[in-house]
Amino acid sequence: METCRCVGIPSRFVSRYQFIDQPPDKHELHAWTEVFIPSFGWRGFDPSCCALINHNYVAFSSSSKSELAAPVRGGYEGLSELKCDIEIT
Repeated sequence: METCRCVGIPSRFVSRYQFIDQPPDKHELHAWTEVFIPSFGWRGFDPSCCALINHNYVAFSSSSKSELAAPVRGGYEGLSELKCDIEIT
């Protein structure tokens, strides 16, 4: 994001999940960067996976600042093991 901004390209942070055929053992939130291209709009690129954003990505939030794009905030107190399932339909 910052590299793009340094050369005058608007960019933003996007928080999301990604659908993959073989789910990993451990699930985590992930993020990508979007840049604004005049006449084309916002286009996403996932630098971690070296991929363009497609229908397998589900965006939760976006912001010019990564700390403002967290889809979930809060804390947890209780048993040491917390489980949850998220299903994208």
